[in-house]
Amino acid sequence: MVVWITLSMHVASCLWYFVAVSRDTLDFHMQGLKTSTSSATYWLSFKFGCYMVTGKPVITKSEEELVLVAITSVLGGLFFAFIYGNTTMLLNRMNIHMTKHHEHMALINRTLSTLNVPKELKNRIRKYHHFLAVHHNANAYQSLMQGLSVNLFIELRANLFSRLISEAPFFQGAPAKFVRRLLQVLTEVTFGPGDIVIRCGDIGEQMYFVIKGKLEVLSPTNMVVGRIGENQYFGEVALLISTPRLVTIRTATYCLLAEISRDSFLPLIESRPYVV
Repeated sequence: MVVWITLSMHVASCLWYFVAVSRDTLDFHMQGLKTSTSSATYWLSFKFGCYMVTGKPVITKSEEELVLVAITSVLGGLFFAFIYGNTTMLLNRMNIHMTKHHEHMALINRTLSTLNVPKELKNRIRKYHHFLAVHHNANAYQSLMQGLSVNLFIELRANLFSRLISEAPFFQGAPAKFVRRLLQVLTEVTFGPGDIVIRCGDIGEQMYFVIKGKLEVLSPTNMVVGRIGENQYFGEVALLISTPRLVTIRTATYCLLAEISRDSFLPLIESRPYVV
């Protein structure tokens, strides 16, 4: 947009310079300038070009200059009206999401105040909702998914999660039909910093793929013994057997995970025993 505005002013300045030179009025317009170099002449022409395009008054010395100013002012007005209109529409579209987010946050803040929630917990809840708005807007996500055909739905989820699944060795080489069914049962879950995703000793029922964020692996004595990042996974044993978790997984940042439960996974492998 800036390029087009600058280009239009440059064209107008060139036209003004051509008319001024052809009608021998350039010297009149350059009166008062301390120098008459090519650079000074161009910038003087550019100034008059800007004035004409934006509709500001321009001193004319000839009939041709008057006609040029009149035509350029009208065209410039239409051009800038088009620019302003499209800019306004663009800003309004950008503000729709922010307006909804502000309304949502205002409702949350009123609810938190009504419930007399402690300040520290308030801040954590606000940051959590801000993370959701930026990285995983539930309303936008549902609007995107709602009404999609089965094929489009699976294709979209394949684009989102195929890399996660391909990184898991036990899913490599799986038939396309199995992968399609697996994509349909994956769900997205969000955690804030310091949240416990799985706890040592609990009976595991879910496996997780990390879409965004970082997590820490804690030993039974709560010592950090490892870290998990994006495109990695954990908890896969829980898909096959009910066994206590051997470690605790705690989020180090806000995390967006893809979750699959044993209840959703077992029906998928009834006809595909090779997975076991």
